[in-house]
Amino acid sequence: MTHISKNQLSDKHLEQLFEQLGTISSLLSKGTARGFFDDLLGKEEKIMLAKRLAAIVMFIEGNSSYRVWQLLKISPSTADRIKLNYT
Repeated sequence: MTHISKNQLSDKHLEQLFEQLGTISSLLSKGTARGFFDDLLGKEEKIMLAKRLAAIVMFIEGNSSYRVWQLLKISPSTADRIKLNYT
């Protein structure tokens, strides 16, 4: 499980950080992006992100929540939340 600091940032600062991350990642070439995310994220974080992105793609392709959580080994509630937010 990933570690999250107990020292929380304000919603304003979090939003600024997320915006910067989106901007930076959109400017990366395919080759550079891999190294960037390898340096930025730990193994568990990369797995979690990859599974969630795969779930979005699977839902767009018309897969059921059951198939998504069974195949990707994510919780049913995570699958349902992703489906609700991205389809």
